[in-house]
Amino acid sequence: MVNSSAQLLDSGNLVIRDDSDGTTIWESFQYPTDSFLPRMKLGSDVKTMLKSWKSSSDPSVGTFSAGINSLTIPEIIEFYVWNGSHPYWRSGPWNGQVFIGVPYMNSRYRNGFTVVPDDNKGTAYVSFATGNESLMKYYLLNHDGTFMHKETVEWKQEWEVPWSALGTDCDVYGKCGAFGSCNSKDSPICSCLRGFEPINVEEWNRENFTGGCARRTPLQCERNGSSNLDKKDGFLKLTTMKVPELADWVSVPENECEKHCLMNCSCAAYAYYQGIGCMSWSGKLVDIQKFSSDGADLYIRVAYSEIDNQQLPLEPGMTKKRLFKLEKRSLSLECSTETSGYMAPEYAMHGVFSEKSDVFSFGVLLLEIVTGRRNKSFSDDEQSLSLLAYAWRLWNEGNSELLIDPRITCQDFQMEILRCIHIGLLCVQEFAIEGPNMSTVLSMLRSETANLPKPAFTQRPVLSTQWPVLSKRHSSQPCTNGLTVTIAESR
Repeated sequence: MVNSSAQLLDSGNLVIRDDSDGTTIWESFQYPTDSFLPRMKLGSDVKTMLKSWKSSSDPSVGTFSAGINSLTIPEIIEFYVWNGSHPYWRSGPWNGQVFIGVPYMNSRYRNGFTVVPDDNKGTAYVSFATGNESLMKYYLLNHDGTFMHKETVEWKQEWEVPWSALGTDCDVYGKCGAFGSCNSKDSPICSCLRGFEPINVEEWNRENFTGGCARRTPLQCERNGSSNLDKKDGFLKLTTMKVPELADWVSVPENECEKHCLMNCSCAAYAYYQGIGCMSWSGKLVDIQKFSSDGADLYIRVAYSEIDNQQLPLEPGMTKKRLFKLEKRSLSLECSTETSGYMAPEYAMHGVFSEKSDVFSFGVLLLEIVTGRRNKSFSDDEQSLSLLAYAWRLWNEGNSELLIDPRITCQDFQMEILRCIHIGLLCVQEFAIEGPNMSTVLSMLRSETANLPKPAFTQRPVLSTQWPVLSKRHSSQPCTNGLTVTIAESR
């Protein structure tokens, strides 16, 4: 080029200028490689996206790229990492300050992040600036697809990585497939959303979750000829969630977001977030994740039968305070050996009652059904103090199949029966805090939770002597517990 010169600016931008008038002919910031520097603009077209190296030692263009997803611009703006043409990680929508799918994205990490949409061109770009000149920072798209924040200060000799996009396996795009939710603190990390079940149970048992889940009960609006208007579809609220990808932005206020979704049978979920507005999703819900904090409230549309009574909407003008009048009455409850075998230890010994007490009773009943024996039938058995102690002993010995009643033994269904034993033992664990709640039990029975956790008793000796045991010599003596019960009466 005649009468031109190149200059490397302090920002790291290599600029070629026309010496005659000082105009910029070319600049490296418009052609990113693998590094995102302050005041650089990453866009939604291929030219302005990051490109990874092929390997740690080969700087030729690799398979990963990163930039703004153009499919939902300008209303919903998300930052993506792609592996070829397939999504690999995404940030969640931009709310004007942070990307809501990045937990703990505070001022330290966003530090001057700006997202600017161009409505006329249907494009957008993201940029950032540093307020502290002594702090050097940039973002790197590594050769393995990891998008990371790197920083150092003048007196340090090494770069640190305070944040990386792929912190857990759940951060990988679509880890749990359609209608699956990922929680890095659970084991296994994937589960179907309530009201959905694995499409291929065998794959889920092998912890291959990409096949996803399918709706268990059709929505009312999907059933031809359904006229039962009393059993309308509803929504289940999930808190601190990474919302699914490809949201549709709807121009309605917050109090009309749910109504808008209900009016459209293809609407599978909705959310409302300050700075974004009403978002709705049609079709499959992909890349949902449960966070410990931050995230959004996500409302999943399900059939009436999947909703707990506590979650059913109240009629207009009614509140929970008006719906029930609570009246406390002192009651004296008598119990006999007919019911004592179903009592949770914390209730029998200390009078402490909770939802977990019902879970314990259900666990006893489940074990009785599988074994064909009543819990109290072991009262004169010198080897085991109860059915529960007997079940724990066989479980720890790896002989759970010996519990199965011969009358229902069937090789074709043995895995399902053993699963019921496993669930029953989870319900009757020594400490209530370790047991599942009833909704989790139902999920386990429906195989929505493919891999079950180990019962706590497998980690320590069977403490059968701590369980309340009533033999026949006590059968004539009822037990009386003085307690206060709150009774709900409708007005």
